[in-house]
Amino acid sequence: MTNQIKTSDSLKHVRYEIRGQLAQRAHDMERQGHEIVSLNIGNPGLFGFRTPETMRMAMIENLATSEAYCHQKGIFPAREAVVMQQQERGV
Repeated sequence: MTNQIKTSDSLKHVRYEIRGQLAQRAHDMERQGHEIVSLNIGNPGLFGFRTPETMRMAMIENLATSEAYCHQKGIFPAREAVVMQQQERGV
């Protein structure tokens, strides 16, 4: 017997894009032969990304006031590192 958890009414209009249209588009592109690098969830270290030293220092400096999550767009130095890695690959 599975217990069902009722979703709060306050969440009726909440959408998580990565599970919706964006994920479907990535899946479609992959079927067309495009290489898709999925970095939205998980450990970027598995993809060969190293944490930039400036980011490491910022984490140390802000550890006492940190929370578990960052903004949904990500941490700017991490986004910059992804751009740099993709530029090195010619993307």
